[in-house]
Amino acid sequence: MQTLRHASLLVLLAGSLVGCSTRTALKDPGTGSPVAQRSSMTVRDVEPLGADATRAQAAKPATRPNAVPPAQPAGREAAIGLEGESETKPTTSQPKPLPVAAPAKAAAPTREPAVELDSTIPSRPPQNPSQPAAAPTTPPAKPVDAPPVVKTKATTMEELRELAISVVLRAAASDDPSLRANAIEASGLAPRRLSQAITAGLADRNEGVQAVAAMTVGRHKLIDFLPRIRPLLDSTSPYVSSAAVMAVNKCDDKAGDDRLSKLAEHLWTSTSPKLRSHVAYVVGELGNTSALPMLRQAASLKMPSATPIETGIMLLQFSEAMYKLGDAEQIDSIRAALYPAAPEDLESAAVAAQILGELRDRKPMDQMVVLTTSRDSAGQPYPAEVRMAMAGALAKLGLDRGGFIADEFASSPDLLLRTQAAGVYGDTGRREHLSKLAVLIDDEDEMVRLSAAAAVLKIANRVETGK
Repeated sequence: MQTLRHASLLVLLAGSLVGCSTRTALKDPGTGSPVAQRSSMTVRDVEPLGADATRAQAAKPATRPNAVPPAQPAGREAAIGLEGESETKPTTSQPKPLPVAAPAKAAAPTREPAVELDSTIPSRPPQNPSQPAAAPTTPPAKPVDAPPVVKTKATTMEELRELAISVVLRAAASDDPSLRANAIEASGLAPRRLSQAITAGLADRNEGVQAVAAMTVGRHKLIDFLPRIRPLLDSTSPYVSSAAVMAVNKCDDKAGDDRLSKLAEHLWTSTSPKLRSHVAYVVGELGNTSALPMLRQAASLKMPSATPIETGIMLLQFSEAMYKLGDAEQIDSIRAALYPAAPEDLESAAVAAQILGELRDRKPMDQMVVLTTSRDSAGQPYPAEVRMAMAGALAKLGLDRGGFIADEFASSPDLLLRTQAAGVYGDTGRREHLSKLAVLIDDEDEMVRLSAAAAVLKIANRVETGK
């Protein structure tokens, strides 16, 4: 459930990043990231990057029995923090969901472009020793200065915000690429104070982290970073180069027709559902309606090597992209995923909720509420990750009273649940949750601390702006 594609935790749960055709019932459940998958674009550990923005799984968790791993807030995004008000078509009549048992094993939902991280693989091929090194096109990034770990009892929002800034900076200097990716996505919440982390991310040795940094620049339209973005257009990683295309266009510049043609090539020829999801997200963000027929045809291509869950999540992200480009009917395909008929469908339901929250589609809110209270065939509540994904999505739609669901898991022995709980508190934007985040920001696990720090920054921004 990458960073879900925005476990909207930044990239974490969110979450790294961190993220469909006109079909109905799709399978899938927050980068990426993440985080998130948006929130955070959830981010995983491999090389060529990954929500969405998006995007979006931040830390690569060990699978727990009977649970759907969380998505990060993002990325997607990571996690991916997408704000969108769009006209939607009336909801069609939906079948009553069938009781389902919690899956014995499921992958975390992917929100934001699924960026894959691998700390052992450099972002560019090594230079041939017999050839002179090419002159750098941009000044080298200064390593992030990691502040020391300080246990403190923050008593005011400003004190907690300062602590959150230091936590993000420390994570941005981590040896763990998942932490760096999620920290960079969180940096988009305070880009002036955390510009050092974003700058370092754009020159990171890991392609996944680079892509998350580029998407963060695009998502928040950080024009000052354009000189460092342009060289990434020529990256050998399709994740990085496509993220750079999005960043350049979002910052009111043009990437060139050859770059856009490369995106189409990835959609048509890639055998990776993660890469195709990532590129579809980017195409949707570019806003060029002429790309709609291309997306429709690319979504119809068969991918025999992909699992049903991977295919379902990919199709959801295709549907999101096509909806952004004007195909209003795609919203029905996304809504349909909120009606799981089998345990494996819960993952898609979680991702669909994150997408609908980012698209500001309020029509399926009642069904999201139902999923927070539903029970499986054994009489047990749905997995915690699914319930919290719904609570986070509902918060983005204005129903911000879902903090009580996060309360159930904020002190869980499972670090993934604590991480996602912190993300839900941030999604609600409610000041009353700052005292709970003050506890989580001192957690023994760095990913939990980072998720709490991102949540603090979200709430502080909302309080300061009144939005």
